[in-house]
Amino acid sequence: MKRKFIINPKSGKGITTSKLNIIKNKVLAQIDNFDYVITKSKEDIIHQTQKALEEGNEQIIAVGGDGTIHHVVNGFFNSNKLINPEASLMVTNEGTGSDFYKTVSSSRNWYDLLTNSQIKEVDLGIINFDDNHHEYFINMASFGISATIVNKKEELP
Repeated sequence: MKRKFIINPKSGKGITTSKLNIIKNKVLAQIDNFDYVITKSKEDIIHQTQKALEEGNEQIIAVGGDGTIHHVVNGFFNSNKLINPEASLMVTNEGTGSDFYKTVSSSRNWYDLLTNSQIKEVDLGIINFDDNHHEYFINMASFGISATIVNKKEELP
């Protein structure tokens, strides 16, 4: 299986270089056929996911938290169509809260899922904005309060 890790270095209050080395070593201990990219922005997460799927990757691993997962999900689409309907998404718990990961996995260690996992279907939704812009989301969407909480959290020491 051809896999691509989409890594958000800003997730989880910033994945450090030493954490990235730990991730690479743990992944190498599990699988040998993978590639990764360290993203620069939300838009880059979407672009790199689209590029990976166009290059024939069968699994995209979102290394980050809920925000990273959201942007990777949006990268599965181009012009409102799935780039590769057979491709799967694997999520990790490298974010601050990683709430989505907690809802779909009972494993505390996402590395175990690289070789011992099963595909689960989740709900996919779309939000249409007034300016003809839309975004996809999986399993849940929240309005207002979640963003307020995140912003307040960012103000804390």
